Amino acid sequence: MEIVHYDCEVRDVEECHEKFSLPLGKDGPKFMEDEFLLHRINFLKEELEEFMEAVQNKDLPKAVDGLVDLVYVVKGTALMMGVDPVCWAHLWEEVHAANMRKEKTEPVSARERYHFGLRKPEGWKPPDIAGILKRHKALLP
Repeated sequence: MEIVHYDCEVRDVEECHEKFSLPLGKDGPKFMEDEFLLHRINFLKEELEEFMEAVQNKDLPKAVDGLVDLVYVVKGTALMMGVDPVCWAHLWEEVHAANMRKEKTEPVSARERYHFGLRKPEGWKPPDIAGILKRHKALLP
C-alpha cells in the first residue's frame, strides 16, 4: 500500500483515547457492540443538536465549536471501530478522489442547490471503501 500522509487530527483523538483509557479498535475495522454503537450515535446526535442550537442562536463561536466537537466524535468513533489513522487517510483519499470526479451543473432542484449543483456524471464510480477496509484488515498482525 502506498504511503499516505495521515490525518494528524485522528492521531490527536487517538492520543486522547489512550490518555483516558478509552476504547480503540485494535483488531481492525469492524462494528462495535450494538449497545456501544448506539451510544456513539446518540453522542453524535447530541453534538449535532448543540451545533444546530448555536446556529439558531446565531452564536458563531459555539457553532464552530460544535463543528469541531462533531469531527472529534466522528474520528473517535472511527478509531473505536478499528479505523486507525493510516486507514482513515486511505479512506479520505478515496472519498476525496471520488468527489473530485463529480461535475458542477446549474442546480434545478432544491436538493441540487443544497449540494451546490454537484452531481455524479455518467460512469462515475463510488469510492471503494470496502476494498480499503479489507486491505487494512489484512495488514493486521
